[in-house]
Amino acid sequence: MKIRSDLEKSKPLCIVLNGPQSFAGRKVGALVPDGVDATLIGALRAALEAEGAALEIIAPTVGGVQTSDGASLKADLRSCLTRSQFSMRRMLRPLFCQTLLLAIS
Repeated sequence: MKIRSDLEKSKPLCIVLNGPQSFAGRKVGALVPDGVDATLIGALRAALEAEGAALEIIAPTVGGVQTSDGASLKADLRSCLTRSQFSMRRMLRPLFCQTLLLAIS
């Protein structure tokens, strides 16, 4: 099946143009593997809290993960992904800086 590229962009369907004006009151989930960059998670949490939003950590196990600096990071939620699927982060790392964000609510 050939992918069509001749369609005009739809302003009503564009997530970027029609996104929320604020993150206040929202939750953002970070799907994190073992070895996630502790500085990145700290900066993300601070930025979200400054906007009135909350960060939820989604990890491969209920116990959470160990960060790059050796600290434990408690999981708020457990992912349904297996550890081998989490290992795909090696491929995603250049694109997502070791953290895949998901809007939860």
